Amino acid sequence: MKEETINKILSVLIRLLAENKEQIIEANKLDLENCPQDDLVIYDRLKVDDAKVEKMIESVKKVLHQKSPIGKLLYWNTREDGLRIENRTVPFGTILIIYEARPDVSIEAAIIALKAGNKILLKGGKEARNTNLCLAEIWMQALEDCRADKNIVRYLDISREETQKLIQGETEKFDLVIPRGGEMLIDFVLKNSNVPVIVS
Repeated sequence: MKEETINKILSVLIRLLAENKEQIIEANKLDLENCPQDDLVIYDRLKVDDAKVEKMIESVKKVLHQKSPIGKLLYWNTREDGLRIENRTVPFGTILIIYEARPDVSIEAAIIALKAGNKILLKGGKEARNTNLCLAEIWMQALEDCRADKNIVRYLDISREETQKLIQGETEKFDLVIPRGGEMLIDFVLKNSNVPVIVS
């Protein structure tokens, strides 16, 4: 994917997040209604207000203006026969990002993966389902407005059992998985993934 295309998608995403701020917050209210009020940690992670949407927008702007990491020369060597060997950065391919009660990951993790030329599969937690579906629609609109492949960023609205099969590589093909969540999630991914795992 060309850097020009990636940056165009990110630019449109900034506009759509601003235009749909109220819809995002309204969708998030549905998730907050189902969140246990006494669990302040989860509630805080889950909550999306005006400031958090602005933070998402600022994150996209920051990534948009960063230099593309694709094709960066890391190391080179010229052999005795004159053949030059280069080590350059390339996209992973398709990255699966699994996360729990942080809907902002639907934007902030995906834009980093996209900037590096990857396709993204997003699997958010059920706690943030309404917010994630709203953000997924905004992603789809950004891709459509740029006439880009809608498979570049996909949100997977699937059950726990389907997610377990997904991690085991039974339903989707991906090249890397990044789990963002608690120890149980990370442990399951590490034990069951057939592809490399990056743990934050």
